[in-house]
Amino acid sequence: MKRKLTLIINGMFYGDGYTKRMLWSAFLLGVFSVGSLLAGLALGFWPCYIAALVMASGDTFLMHSIHLDVDTIGGEEEEQEEELLQEEKAEKEEQKQERPKKETALKEANPKQSNNNVTKAKETVQEKAGKKKTKPDTDKTEDYSEKEIKKLFYTYKVKKNHRPVLIDSSKKYHIKECPAYIWTHQGQLHILLLEKEARKLSLPLSEAQKMYYEKSVPANQKKEYDCLIEGPGIMSMVFSEYRPVYQSIIKDKRQVEVKNLYRIGTDIRFTAPSARELLVLLQPEFVVDDEVMRSDDYNQYFKQIYKQKILLNDGALNMNQYQSKVKSILQKMAEAPITPAAFRMTLSDMAGRGLISNEYVSYYTQYNRQFRERNRK
Repeated sequence: MKRKLTLIINGMFYGDGYTKRMLWSAFLLGVFSVGSLLAGLALGFWPCYIAALVMASGDTFLMHSIHLDVDTIGGEEEEQEEELLQEEKAEKEEQKQERPKKETALKEANPKQSNNNVTKAKETVQEKAGKKKTKPDTDKTEDYSEKEIKKLFYTYKVKKNHRPVLIDSSKKYHIKECPAYIWTHQGQLHILLLEKEARKLSLPLSEAQKMYYEKSVPANQKKEYDCLIEGPGIMSMVFSEYRPVYQSIIKDKRQVEVKNLYRIGTDIRFTAPSARELLVLLQPEFVVDDEVMRSDDYNQYFKQIYKQKILLNDGALNMNQYQSKVKSILQKMAEAPITPAAFRMTLSDMAGRGLISNEYVSYYTQYNRQFRERNRK
């Protein structure tokens, strides 16, 4: 009951627009129904009773139809806080139970030296703790435990729509090869950087409406992302799959290693696999600036599928997603007012570039012919 009341009060003041309207409407209906009932009792005027009954019924209906989502009214932080408090309480209870057992074991083993042993054990623990505190911080982020990440989520109010990513670099924000979590809230993109000291960035969603493709950026796989050492740690488990996709190309008659990056805002560059999380969370316009996109030899439908192929090759889309988007684009092109010759040429160019298969060429050529015949009738 207390939890429900807290959610209602938070929703009235901190919820989204819909939640506020519904809760305040229910509150005012309740006030007016009580007022009508009191007026009926004071004046003996029966229509007041009917008005009170109608408003009370409406109030009851509204209260039962409202779904209080903690993510929209700020209750998520309370859940996280409660979870952390329970974990800390369980740890303390466990420590209390273990301490007498250890002391008893020491006394039974050597009653005369038990006090000395306990003292030495305490000194050893304190000494180790002191060493941990004085140990300098490193850039390796695998030191973050699952519990520490949960505490960071609570501290920085990370929302349920968060996504893991790897940020390759940003000169403006002094970021280099950093695991991070991103989420949106109240018109802003929030970024929690898991550096040796965690920090949070926020930028308007208006600056994240476009995702820019940066091809063949110089790279060195052996020296990059050593913060994600292979192992059972939570950091490696979550973020290893977002490492860059490295390739070797010939440049100036030399073989060099490169990677493709995806930029949001002024200069926040994400690894290629992280682009799929950006697409899910932000649904940005994908911007590619190369010879194909600048060429007048290809129409808009070719260029749209060309961009989807880039995302597929970089792991930002899977094959099912790619095929679904290709089919949608080809159907629009087949129903667009373009000449049959231009349609067939575009399909041929797509197949020549490896964007679609010959089966797609045959199917949509026939689909376009049937569509034009139906429109003639």
